[in-house]
Amino acid sequence: MSFNFYNSPDQLFWLVSAVSITLLVWVWKILSKEKWYRVLVILRFLTIMILLFLLLQPVLTIKHVRTRQLPWAVYLDNSVSMRYHNKPSLGAINSGLNEIYDFLDNENQAHKIFLFADTILENRERSLLNAGGVSTDLGKVISHFSERQSNWAGALLLTDGQLTQGSDPVQNRQKLERPIHIIGVGNETPMVDAAIISIDVPTVVIKGDIVNVKVDVKTTGPVKDRLNVALYKQDRLLGSRFIRAEGGGSQ
Repeated sequence: MSFNFYNSPDQLFWLVSAVSITLLVWVWKILSKEKWYRVLVILRFLTIMILLFLLLQPVLTIKHVRTRQLPWAVYLDNSVSMRYHNKPSLGAINSGLNEIYDFLDNENQAHKIFLFADTILENRERSLLNAGGVSTDLGKVISHFSERQSNWAGALLLTDGQLTQGSDPVQNRQKLERPIHIIGVGNETPMVDAAIISIDVPTVVIKGDIVNVKVDVKTTGPVKDRLNVALYKQDRLLGSRFIRAEGGGSQ
């Protein structure tokens, strides 16, 4: 709580105060024998003092602070690319997750855990990663957090940074008002992401004839990286060859 005046006393204020007090003292001495008038003089004096006090526009400020512990949002990348890193392996990542869970429990820190890939799901059972997601949409994670950030203290993001779907998360950083701490896993050089766009084969084939199959593969990743394309029939390998990825989403 604090008390101050909006207006500071100026010369006019002090002049009016001095004149008022002088007149009241003079009237008090003149009518000193009139007891009934003394009461009236006192009331007038108090009224003038109150008016002078109000001219200064007093301000009384009362601050009430209420604190509450906000939970943290923990986002875990559960996309398929998480299983293809040699160091750390998926098992090592899950072992580290158990340590994070234990730390949050020991610190009594409220939190919510989400698994994300192409979609975002709350992980209430605190299950470990299985890397079963089809793609990774980091832009969706940023949007999910920014829409709810007023209810959270911040976010912890565990990902390999392999963006394969959605908008660039850097474009949405202006919406963030709370911190996001990122734990990166895997290699610094991103892996090549490949997808089959189309397959062109003859509709009718005679057994024994040579068939030309045209496959368009779209790749995103480091330029000139080699990819091994293999053709299987159930569990039997029919053939394979290396292709050179051009990256940047080229075909």
